[in-house]
Amino acid sequence: MTNRTIHVFILILLLCTVMSCRKENTETQKKQLYLKGMQVTWNERMRKQGSHAVAGSPDETWFSLADVQRMKDAGATCVEMHNIGLPELMPGRNLPNEKFFENWMDVWVDWCTQNKLYCILNVTGLGAYDDWSFYLSLPYWLWDGIYSAPNHTNKPASDLIIRDFFDLDVTKQNVNRAAFIHLWKSIANRYKDNPYVIFGIMNEPFRKVNIPDEATAVHLGQSYSIFMEQIVDSIRSTGATQQIFIDMPFLWDNSGKNTVEPVDKDNIAWVAHVYGNIQESNLESFKAGLDDDANLVIYEFNKPLFIGGYGFDPITGIRENTGNDWKSILTSEISYMNNFQLRGRQFDRWDYMNGEYGTFSTESDLTQEESDWIIQAVLTN
Repeated sequence: MTNRTIHVFILILLLCTVMSCRKENTETQKKQLYLKGMQVTWNERMRKQGSHAVAGSPDETWFSLADVQRMKDAGATCVEMHNIGLPELMPGRNLPNEKFFENWMDVWVDWCTQNKLYCILNVTGLGAYDDWSFYLSLPYWLWDGIYSAPNHTNKPASDLIIRDFFDLDVTKQNVNRAAFIHLWKSIANRYKDNPYVIFGIMNEPFRKVNIPDEATAVHLGQSYSIFMEQIVDSIRSTGATQQIFIDMPFLWDNSGKNTVEPVDKDNIAWVAHVYGNIQESNLESFKAGLDDDANLVIYEFNKPLFIGGYGFDPITGIRENTGNDWKSILTSEISYMNNFQLRGRQFDRWDYMNGEYGTFSTESDLTQEESDWIIQAVLTN
């Protein structure tokens, strides 16, 4: 074989490799469908339709298969089961609740899978800023045999437990971090063969948790990311290859920069929540918040960013300033998000739509026309 023949052969191999990589990247992009959806929170999923009573099964709840189908028809590509209660998932240390998986989570996953929608399984963040957050997020095993039992009126005691849980230097919480890792390994093993499942490790870590000083925020930011890497490794150990969502923790230094460190793992996305203010028709704070998150995640960490919640918080805020057109502000939020290469976005939340739990509980007062307009705006566009 002549040198020229060898060179031609090598060139052909290189071209084939490039074409193969391009094809692989194209296939990956196809699989990484842009996510558009809406959160579905605990009350909507767990309360009996037409009442405040807790339902006995998904067939009785406000949230239904028809809701999933309606979202799909409007253009949704994902639905998030938002703030799944940690005490429901694992009421005893290292004891995942098989009945809850069978009776509830398997049904939600099946509804989404039937409609070819990604189902984001999002575990509640740890918090004690009110009674519901305490009971929904803090199982007794976080303090059992380690601390005196707190209650929902003793936020400082709960905040200490939460900080210690994420602080890898606090060895007495090793047993509970291992239990949380075990929970996620169990979830991943259960759904590893379903490509429509996305694993959302924990919602809004450190939200309203007292952080004493900048040094603590920096240390917890580092510790949090290492802990997330451990959880990702545990999920991957099952053979699960689905994407994993990691929420940005509520930790900032004195300059206002998030102190979280990169998570050096493949096929993850960071999640941030950014809400509009009806008082700001120019979206000044919304844009600033999204800019900060995008600069850190997309450009510094070189990872995908998913906007896990946007819209108005609270939704009743749209009535506060009739001089500003809330519909224009919402469409401007969407337009601004479209300037970034995001993994996707989801509106907060399905519960607010007319006829759902939010309007029943007065968290929302959206009319049917307003609800239809929102669904069209956030899922079709």
